[in-house]
Formats: sequence, C-alpha cells, structure tokens
Amino acid sequence: MTSIGIIHKTVTSAVSTSETSYQTVAETDAMTAGTTYYVIAEVRANVDSTARLGSLRLIDKTNGDAVLTHSEYIKEHTTSELCESYYYLGVVTAGSDGGGIELQQHVSLASETMETDYASIMLLDLSNMDSDDYFFTSVDRDATPGTSYEDFATYTNDHPRTNDEFLVFGYVSYNVNNVQYSSYAKLSCTEPSATPNEPELLFEGEDATEKQNWLFSRHYTYNGINKDITWTIEAKSESGGTSNEHAYSAILGIRLNAFNNFVGSYTSAETTTTATTMQEMASVSLTPEFSGDVLVFGTTLWVGNSTGRYCRQRIQVGNTTSPNAITDSKWSVNSNDGTDILPMTSITKYSGSAATAATIDLDTQKATSADVGWKNRSLAAFTIKLASGDTTHKNNMTSMRLGARLGSYRTRGFAKRTRFRR
Repeated sequence: MTSIGIIHKTVTSAVSTSETSYQTVAETDAMTAGTTYYVIAEVRANVDSTARLGSLRLIDKTNGDAVLTHSEYIKEHTTSELCESYYYLGVVTAGSDGGGIELQQHVSLASETMETDYASIMLLDLSNMDSDDYFFTSVDRDATPGTSYEDFATYTNDHPRTNDEFLVFGYVSYNVNNVQYSSYAKLSCTEPSATPNEPELLFEGEDATEKQNWLFSRHYTYNGINKDITWTIEAKSESGGTSNEHAYSAILGIRLNAFNNFVGSYTSAETTTTATTMQEMASVSLTPEFSGDVLVFGTTLWVGNSTGRYCRQRIQVGNTTSPNAITDSKWSVNSNDGTDILPMTSITKYSGSAATAATIDLDTQKATSADVGWKNRSLAAFTIKLASGDTTHKNNMTSMRLGARLGSYRTRGFAKRTRFRR
C-alpha cells in the first residue's frame, strides 16, 4: 500500500551556544535529491538573560546552505531561561549537495547563552498523493496592513466533496518595528458552517527588531454548502498601516480522506480554569488498519488576559507524551501583552499497531491560577498509508460523492467529547 514519505527529527536534550553567529542545533536525516518536502517545525528555546535577543533559522544543506524562506526568528525573551516557541511552515525541493534541513541558533551578545531545549521538525514528501489531495500556497510580501483585515496567502479548492475533511495549516511571519501596537492574523475560510474567521491570533512585540513567526492548524469538514472553499491568511494592525510588517504567509492543506485511517476534531469555544495542572483540550481515538507511522498535529490558542503569563502544550498517545517528555516541562508561549492571543502548535509521529486503538490527547498547562484559558482547539491524526480506491474526487456531483469515500476508513477513528482534567 502506498504511503507518503516522512522525515522526523527531534531534539531530546538541550543544545546551547554563546556565539553571535549561527551555530548548528540539529540536522534531519538526508533528503532525496529532486524531491519536494513540506517543512513543519516547532522549537522551544530560551535565553539566559532578560531583554536579550535570541535567533533561530532553518537552512537547506542540499542547496548550498540556503536559508529557508522567512524561517528566521528573532525574539526578545522577557524572562530568563523560560522557553518560548519558534514555528515554521514552508517548502523545499532537495538539491544535489546532500544532507537535510538544519536548525541553527545564535544569541545577540557573547556574554549571554541561548539554549534550544526541544524541537520537532517534520518533512513531508506528498508526491505519492493525488495532486488534488493537498495544496500549498504562499505570499512573500512586505506590507503593513491597515486596521481592517487584508488578504495575503490564499487558496481555493474548487472541487471538494460533501463530508471531505481537511487539515489546514496557516503560517505568518512578521517584521516587528513597533512594540506599542498589536498585530493580528487569522486563517479564514468560506465554508459558512465552519466558524469561518478562526483561528485568529493577536500579539504585541517586545523589541522593535524582532521577527515573529506563528503557526496554527485546524481540522475542517466540508458540508457541501458552497461549491468550493477558499482559505486565506488575513492580517491587520492596530496602528492602521504604520507599524509591523506582514513579511510572509503560507497555507498547507491536506485532504484527510486520502489516508487509510484518520480522525480530527475542532472546538471553537473558549474554556477557562483556575487550575495550574495539565488540562485536556481535545481527545481522539484512532485504530489503524495496518501497522505503521501515524502523524499528529494539534493547536490551541492561549488567552492569558495579562502580561507575563506562560503556557505549554503537549500531545500524549496512550498517556505517554510524544515525541518525548520535554514538552511536559518546557513552556510554549508567554503573553507579552494582556490582549495577546497566542497559538501553540504541536507536531509528532508515533508507531501505530494494526487493529489497535490509540487514544490521542492534546493537553495544556498554565502557570497562573487566574481564571483564564484557551480557545480554537484542533487535533488531527492520520496514518501515512494512503487509502486505496479513493480516487474520484474531481467533481461536485452528489451522486459521485456518496460512493467515492469508501477507500478511507473514517469510521475507525472517532473524536471523543472534550473533557478537562482537574
């Protein structure tokens, strides 16, 4: 049975540097020359002094160490030795120089230390999929949005079928030049039953030289209301066109029905708690028909409602944290402003066993005992094995749609009602 290709690299112990030029943190396994890979990354790093800048980026070893498009991250860490997250979404076609994708870091002053405590870097080779079962689009444009939302990266799927399910990633990179005004971005869609204007992030920079990168993912079900679906990264600025540039945005969408087994859930509503223990944001169960790798992606948005409030997120499979236990203890985000709404996105891979159900949980934990919480919670999992017989999807005829999904075992995965641990 045909599968997609996957390269997955994790950082399992801290890597630190006091160099002011970029130093290697980790490199993925080698890519195959001529193959196109979609790169998704989550990294948690810290600097050992407040009000200092730390930098991260990804380079392509196969193409003369080229820096991946808008992968550079520059962030002032407001609390020493407490992690904040770096994210990336992009695409590369492997060259002939050999090697993989390398994560690099440096610090702004030699007297300081930057430390990467955790990374999960995933390279997806989707070439075995039908070209209509996935999509990627990006916009590389410096622009300072006004106070109303403006469109940037956008993609229209003009042949979805009723009950098609999608996992869609949205990525935005900002050049911060003003720390007094907040910036907004959202992943919108034209499926009216899908709460179409979320997830929506809001952040305020800490230093006027920052480059901030944010990633969210969301599970969708197409209900057949419109004949097509358009997804768009939209952005706006509190300052009204004078502060903080949109530099780059990208969208990656994957039709989950193309996989042999899959499951997904999405909850829009905000939930709050005073608890400082791990809270379950979403839970799904997946039973693969065949043994093999299963990919999992989860996003929640942290609504801290005050400055300096930290939060972390993890994925557990069968009550074991995946891909490793570092995410149990390292923070993901810190609210720099009381209005911040910050996405936390987690990515992992685990080995699924044939005909054996696995419970997959998306958990979060906050440091504050204030009654605050999270919203826009998405969790999706799918086997890397592709479905057989699921090939007729380039139509909008209801009669064709009804029979075209028989190759995907959606009934083997089900979303459980969200519950919260106390």
